[in-house]
Amino acid sequence: MNRLRAIAGQCFRASSPIFRWYVRHFPSVLTHRGVVRRTDIALSHRDHRFVTRTIYGFRCAGTTQDLIQRYIYLFGVWEANLSSWIRSALKPGDVFVDVGANIGFFSLLASQIVGSEGRVVSIEPSPTIFAQLTANVALNRVGNIRLVNCAASDQS
Repeated sequence: MNRLRAIAGQCFRASSPIFRWYVRHFPSVLTHRGVVRRTDIALSHRDHRFVTRTIYGFRCAGTTQDLIQRYIYLFGVWEANLSSWIRSALKPGDVFVDVGANIGFFSLLASQIVGSEGRVVSIEPSPTIFAQLTANVALNRVGNIRLVNCAASDQS
């Protein structure tokens, strides 16, 4: 049984990048949904740790057991409409505050846009997720993000 699991794990690691490439580059309505659904289910049951390049060029590390991280792994983007809006609303030199930064997708996106003259403040209360946020900021070697490990509220 352990040998069978090891072989299944090797097959998964070999085929996962192929499915991810297909999902990102061939958005066919008829076949895409089934492939995405099957890939999503397969990835959600495995702790597949990854480092992927997003469609905006920065890298994100994570695990496929988390929905947000799995989505970034498959599609290279998180909340495409919001990402597009952030890109259109921010300008070089702006300040962006990311409350509930999670692993830092929006923080890293904003960091690219505001540039060295701008600043990004990433607030994440969960110590485990904050460690992943810190790792992703370090992975991309950005210096304009201030990391804050605390909760945010409208009162003390």
